[in-house]
Amino acid sequence: MKDSEALKRIRLIMLDINVIWLVFYVILVNYTSRKIVDSQGAKSFIESLSFIPGQPWKTGIYTFTLVLVLGTVMICGRKILKGRTAFLFYTLLEIFLGLMLFRVTNSSFSNILLIVAADILAFACDDIYKLIAFLLILVLYVVTDAGIHPFAGERIELTVYLDYYSDLVRSEITTFGNIVKSGTVLLFMYYMVMFMRITAEENERIRQLNEELDRANEELKSYAKTVEKMSETRERNRLAREIHDTLGHTLTGIISSLDGCITLIDISTDATRKLLEKTRDVARQGMVDVRRSVSALRPDALEKQSLKEALEGIINDAQTTAGVNINSSLDIDDVRFAEDEEDAIYRTVQESITNAIRHGEARNIEIGLLHKDGRVIIDVTDDGKGCENIEKGFGLRHMQERVQLLNGSLLYESKCGFHVHAEGPIRWGRI
Repeated sequence: MKDSEALKRIRLIMLDINVIWLVFYVILVNYTSRKIVDSQGAKSFIESLSFIPGQPWKTGIYTFTLVLVLGTVMICGRKILKGRTAFLFYTLLEIFLGLMLFRVTNSSFSNILLIVAADILAFACDDIYKLIAFLLILVLYVVTDAGIHPFAGERIELTVYLDYYSDLVRSEITTFGNIVKSGTVLLFMYYMVMFMRITAEENERIRQLNEELDRANEELKSYAKTVEKMSETRERNRLAREIHDTLGHTLTGIISSLDGCITLIDISTDATRKLLEKTRDVARQGMVDVRRSVSALRPDALEKQSLKEALEGIINDAQTTAGVNINSSLDIDDVRFAEDEEDAIYRTVQESITNAIRHGEARNIEIGLLHKDGRVIIDVTDDGKGCENIEKGFGLRHMQERVQLLNGSLLYESKCGFHVHAEGPIRWGRI
């Protein structure tokens, strides 16, 4: 348990009032001893005892030294060493100092053991070790207070010294001693109540924290499952987009090329052969792109060429295989794009061309690509048949998803053909 400020204050009050009593006791013993000597009553005083007491001034020095060491250990000890070994060391040291102080003061100061017991409870250690040490000290307190233990030696009761004072003085000193003793016991009992209450509150707080941690763990597990499902969905969508874009563009070119072959086969065998060879090359390139898409790689054209060169490649393939006329303005020579930006631009242009040929049956396509004010702008317009009611199919939806992932926007309309407009911010800009 973490030591609280309230418990520290109670221990300090217990220690302070007992130090005051010890100082008073030492002064009283020294003053009374001198008074006895001055009154020529030393012989009768010694004869009334069963042993010869030590010199009072030495008792004072020993007492003050022990109090100073014990107070230092209680206040500063646990800040120096921590752990089970340190707890055992400090416990034995405090018990030893308490018993020595008890003996030096002629077995009249057992209250110090209650303070030692309170200090032990505040130590950061396993509860079982604290409980054993606490019970041991309480047993020592009981036997020392009763004067039946082997540590006390010969005992001089305070009343022996008080016999040399008047009844009033004797009564006041006795009352003061009883107040100190009873006050220490009461403070110790209050300390125990506070200790148990704080321990119970801390245990309750730990229980609540454990419950919150359990709830947090459950939420994290749920969140992890959600993220996993989202990742799976994103990956499925990514693969769907890649395969759709690649296969769609490739198959559209192959179909258009084969239509051209059917038309040319009776006219020119050589022209048909060349067109078939071109169709074969397009099909092979499409297969490479599909494999790379499944492996989460970029389009093969972007791996080997710049963005502008890759776009010019799909434009030339579309013109050759589909027989369409494509005018393009690619103003991106001095612009640096990130890889995901290049992928989005490439796929948007590719899908727009594919849709224009497959669905619009366009014969002419205009492509514009430029960088302006930190944004890339794509415009693809065709003269195809268009459509009155635009239904967002697989291609349009995936184009839009790609652009939105880069914080961009995609618009489209059908007026005398079909027009796609996409734009969004880029990270780098001009070189």
